[in-house]
Amino acid sequence: EYNVSQRHTPISSYRFFILYMKETFYFPHDFNASQDPKMMTLLSSCGLTGVGLYWILIELLHQQPESKLLYSNYEDYINFYGRIDSDNEYVLNKIKQILISSELLTKENEFVFSKRVLQNKKERERLSELRSRAGKRSAEIRANSTSVQQMFNNAQQGKERKGKERKLYLVPTGTVS
Repeated sequence: EYNVSQRHTPISSYRFFILYMKETFYFPHDFNASQDPKMMTLLSSCGLTGVGLYWILIELLHQQPESKLLYSNYEDYINFYGRIDSDNEYVLNKIKQILISSELLTKENEFVFSKRVLQNKKERERLSELRSRAGKRSAEIRANSTSVQQMFNNAQQGKERKGKERKLYLVPTGTVS
């Protein structure tokens, strides 16, 4: 079982990612995210590299059972995904700082998380519970349907099958002069 307090580098976390690949979900993305003042701050300060790293981190946070990363892992992920060469260390450090200071991400104690990711996951759980209850209700209704209704349904299905199986072909029996 994954313990969020364990330190993993992006490479060692790859094994963890494979375990959770079965659960592929989509998360809401505001169509006007690029006009959000916080995103504009990130874009103007760090360019598209900062924006790209932000969305990678959002995906990673959605994959985490607790929707949090240790701050040290947060730094490791930015260094891993953002590393172009040794000259961009200044930009990566700036991205780490601006993601937190702009409140796109929140640092609390030793963890980094996104309030939006927490909302997304809570909403996904709510919808899953609603769908589960609806499915159970539907199964209960089907199981409790009266035998008369079941006989009626079976009789109708039988008639449909017989009608489909019988075909009428007209075959000429003689010649017409």
